[in-house]
Amino acid sequence: MFLPTDYPRQVGANKVIEAAFVGNLSEQTSLALLKLTLHRAEAGDECEEPCNAENTPSTFDLLLAAFTTLLHRYTGDTEVTIGSSSAESSTPLILRLTVDPADTFWTIVRRVQEVEKAANADPSPYETIAEALHRDEDHHPVFRVCFFDETDRLHEDFIRSTRLISDLTIFVTRPPATTRSSLAPQISLRILYNSLLFSPVRISFIFDQLSVLLRKVAANPNALVGSVPLLTPSQWERLPDLTADLHWSDWKGAITDVFSRDAKCFLDRTCIIQSTPVTTLNGPQESLIYTYGDWIACRMSTS
Repeated sequence: MFLPTDYPRQVGANKVIEAAFVGNLSEQTSLALLKLTLHRAEAGDECEEPCNAENTPSTFDLLLAAFTTLLHRYTGDTEVTIGSSSAESSTPLILRLTVDPADTFWTIVRRVQEVEKAANADPSPYETIAEALHRDEDHHPVFRVCFFDETDRLHEDFIRSTRLISDLTIFVTRPPATTRSSLAPQISLRILYNSLLFSPVRISFIFDQLSVLLRKVAANPNALVGSVPLLTPSQWERLPDLTADLHWSDWKGAITDVFSRDAKCFLDRTCIIQSTPVTTLNGPQESLIYTYGDWIACRMSTS
């Protein structure tokens, strides 16, 4: 699985400059998690399962299901592999989850629970799995994203060894609560990411869209994951207005005529900026700047 990146992924290179983002889920999103936890008791499941604590999804299950849905929406992949943690042992889990656009969110939640249960029943060391799959950890990693509960017992060696191959690593934290606190869980997400691939704005978008997804599916847990809206109000503002008047009928003439008209008035104004390709990762980005005067001189020399 390859997540879309803001900056090009260097072929054959495995360089990481780690950055961190920390965000607290809003009260509205926390209430959405609480509502999802109670969904089984309120509305019932499509399957005839007994209603007990074992079948009730945890906050971690719900967040992991939402994150899996986001990965599917970002990549289009119907199979997602995530490195995760176990509440029962210090052995990390490698979860292979299938997602279809026609699946409901509640189906993904149940699938996460089933895969987690199966992985906990037969835990295997990460090195054993990678060797069995004959994977080169540097160039063909088993997974590229991790989702951990920060309170779980995790081998520090595993976290250190996977940081070089992980594009995103999310830690879920829940601070201690008292009876004076809201019933809604107070959740913080710490996202470690490779700043050579992702911009801080992109990571902020991921956090915001995860929150939007949880609020949307809390209103309808049986919504299809392929059609749940993900955009936040601020992201909507960045999109062009498809109903706006683009003034296509205001013909200003051919581009050469526009250049000629502007050149008569603004000889020193920048006309064209040409960026030269960068051949190395740390190479400088060079640009060639041409004014309208340069453009006229070029036309005269070729006429």
